[in-house]
This record gives sequence, C-alpha cells and structure tokens, in this order.
Amino acid sequence: MAESRLTWLAAGGVCGIAAFELLTWVAARRAMPRASKEELIVGQDFCGQRSTYIRSTDQGVVGLLAYNVCQPLTEAEYDKWLFDIHYHDLMANPHLEKIVLHTVSKDKKAHLSSGSAVKNEFEFFRLAELHFQDYAAYSEYTKWFQANAIPPPRTPAGKSAFKFYLLSEGESILRPALASQVPRPHLAAPISVLPQRQTAHEPKVHTTSGDGTVVLVVGSTGNVGMEVVQQLKERGGVTVFGASRSGSGLDTVPLDIYSMDSVKSLDAALPDGVDHVVVCCGASTFGPIGGFDSQKWEENISHKLLAVSRLIVMLANGNELRCLRAGGSITVTAGQASRTVNKMWPGIAANNAGLEAMVRCAGIDAPRGVRINAVAPALVHETALKAGLPLEGTVPAAEAAAAYLPLVFGSMSGQVVDAGIQTAFTKSHHDGQKDGVTPAKP
Repeated sequence: MAESRLTWLAAGGVCGIAAFELLTWVAARRAMPRASKEELIVGQDFCGQRSTYIRSTDQGVVGLLAYNVCQPLTEAEYDKWLFDIHYHDLMANPHLEKIVLHTVSKDKKAHLSSGSAVKNEFEFFRLAELHFQDYAAYSEYTKWFQANAIPPPRTPAGKSAFKFYLLSEGESILRPALASQVPRPHLAAPISVLPQRQTAHEPKVHTTSGDGTVVLVVGSTGNVGMEVVQQLKERGGVTVFGASRSGSGLDTVPLDIYSMDSVKSLDAALPDGVDHVVVCCGASTFGPIGGFDSQKWEENISHKLLAVSRLIVMLANGNELRCLRAGGSITVTAGQASRTVNKMWPGIAANNAGLEAMVRCAGIDAPRGVRINAVAPALVHETALKAGLPLEGTVPAAEAAAAYLPLVFGSMSGQVVDAGIQTAFTKSHHDGQKDGVTPAKP
C-alpha cells in the first residue's frame, strides 16, 4: 500500500502518480476533533412505511488513498512487500491509528440500485483508509515521518502507482437497533463540583467541573510521567491529575501502587472519576540472575508486573475501583527490554514481557468498553544518564511521552507501541564493577 504522506507525492520517483490536490478548505481547517453527535431521523420509506435511522458523526479523520501496482511487480510480490515491510514502517508512527483496506473485485462489477452499470472514471487495485484522531494528528503524522525518514529501498517508490489521495470526515447512517452495538469513543458527562470542605483528618478530594476530558497520570513525577503531564496540558481541553507516593501539589493524588489500601483510596480522592489513566511507574530490579535470590525475585515481580497488572484489572472491571469511567482507557508502561537480550536485564525483561502479553490479551473486549494499551520505550535517556548507563540508543523522555497521547485519545486497544529503538549492548553495563542488583525505573 502507498504510504500516506503527502511528501511522497512531492518526492518524485513513484511511477504513475496522478494525485488530486487536497482541497484548500482542508488545508485551512482548524486541526481540532469534531464533537460527536447523534440524531434520530424519522420519516417514511418509498413503501409509505414509517422509517427511522440514526445519523452519527464519525470521530477522526480518514485519508482515502487509491493506487495500482507498478509494473513489473505482480500483485503477490507487491503484497509481500506491503505486509512484510511497509506496514511495519507505517505503524511505527504513533499518530496513525489503523489502516483499512478495500481490494477491488475484478470479476464482480458494481451496479447502481436501479441496475444500471457504473462507469468509473478510475480503476485501481486497492483503496486504503488511514485513520487519524483529528487533523492535528495527521499533521503530526507527516512531521514524524519527515523527522524519521524511511530508507528509500523500503518506500513505495517503484511499487505503488498512486491514483488519488484525499482527506475526509465521515458520518454513519445506522439502524436504531444496531446503533448501540457500534463502539464509540467515550464522551465524559458533565462532572459536578463537590463541596471541598476538609479537615485535618479528611483525605484531600480532587474535583473538576465542565465536560472536558480528565486524565490521571500515575507516576507523574518521573522522567516520562512529567513529560506526559506537560504534553497533555499543552493539548488543551484536558484536566490532568497526577499521582505519586508523595501526593504533593494542587492536582496530585497520593498513590502507592504497591499498597492495595492506597489504590482503593483513588475513588475517594477522585469522586468525579476520570476518563483515562496513564501509568508511568513500577520499578524493576537491574542486575544478572546470579544477583537474585527468591525474595529479591518476588520483590522484582511485585513492584512492576504484579502492581501494574493488578491496577489494570481493578480499573477495568469497575468493581474494586470505580474511578475510571466506562469507555475510558488505560495506558501502561512496558519496555523493549522484553525483546532485548542483556545479562543485566532478566528482572526488567520478565516484568515488561509479562505486561506486554497481558495488554495484548486483556485489550480484547475488555469490560465496560475500556481500552487497554501500553507504550514500550527504549531505555530513557534521562534515566540512563542518571544511572550512569550507556546512552547509545536511548530515547528522550519527551519523545517517549509523545507515544502515549495517540493511545489515550485514539480508538486502539490491545496494542503495544514502541518509543525509540532499543540498542542491544555488546558488553555488560557494569564491566569492571561487581555485579549486583539495583532498582531500575521502567
């Protein structure tokens, strides 16, 4: 499939390009998501029967891309490149939510409902939909690829013959009986402002007003957590609460994810509830397997895999913890140590691998329409710098944080998104030092 970047159309070298120019109103439009709206339409059909349907705005923006296959590639050769190489490259971009493909039937000709033959102006092999949260996400998508250019041999040059590329917004016409079965992004109901009378013996209550989105960032004082909070605030229209063990700050909730009592206190601290929870905490133990005993290994698992996965379960089921609203999302932090061989990382790898596997499975049809995803950063630059670890292949905290937002505000579930590319170090981090075990950040 052809890559969804307009820069491709200007770069040259792609055969058969006959792209339509994007309409000027698209370029000038404000990059803001549309408000979701449903309207029941009542009327009569052509048989004189009472008819009703629901007209619903679809969230997000879709890039519509039609293309053929360049000669002399066969369709089978083209699809091998497409699925084995190109989609991996496209899905590396955190701002692309999903791709929907429509392969044109060659032996089945379409007709109008009257039976008349359709005379098509264009013929093409496939029509692809590239889904984005909004125009701002599409803009960030193109910027991301400009900063992270795909090497020429892997691009569509000489493979995809573009027919046209357009951006669109959509509406759905639904039968009323089916409308309730269509997954929809959660829209926060108005949140009441509760009295904030407190005494020295009462827990601090954090309340919000208005109908904006509310996000809780657990681990908000860490390198990545602080960046996630900042980027959420810069997005606008979002109320952000932090959560940390200290709980200091006007919009910060005291929380120790290792303590069940502390976790259960979230309902009292956030009585209005939240739409999304981002988890940027959990400590793994750094060091070779010889530095562990059974107790240290149990502590390693308890402080990351057990604590974070337990929090996912409690937030998702809505029984033990009710602060996450139905239709909301949970985004946790895993790590590429799960897929990187390093003798110093058995504890880190076990925790991250377990979380990634859980997210991929738990994110399928989770309770109450909750979406569950994870970000797997490479070793974070600021963390490595503080710990005296190699900086090769590390990812800046700001770049890692940017990978969380599309998962929070998108429609994906059961996905693990990488941030940066982890380097497989050729020697021990502790060469020349005595091997031991030390706590490590995610």
